[in-house]
Amino acid sequence: MPGRAPTDRKRAGLGVLFAASGIWFLAKFLRYAFPPLFPELRALYGVSNGVLGAAFTAMLLVYALLQFPAGVVADRLGPARVVAAGVAVTGAAALLLSVPVPLSVLVAGMVLV
Repeated sequence: MPGRAPTDRKRAGLGVLFAASGIWFLAKFLRYAFPPLFPELRALYGVSNGVLGAAFTAMLLVYALLQFPAGVVADRLGPARVVAAGVAVTGAAALLLSVPVPLSVLVAGMVLV
């Protein structure tokens, strides 16, 4: 019998669904974890809420501006490759944000998340 059994396909489909859901959750979590951290970041870096708000705005602006180009690239290269590249960049940025870094590196990591 060629191909996989229907139950194998269902399991594979569920695996993809759970992986995509986990990636989506982490992306949203990383994006919206910053505002509650503003008091600590303000004290750590000695900056105002305005500076942190501008960094947060830059992060969301880059996210918004890359939506259309990401779709075009996904149409050309395939969605799996684009999602994998996005996960790799976001994962690297998240790791970067998990250690003490200068403010400029923090902002760069925020923009990449």
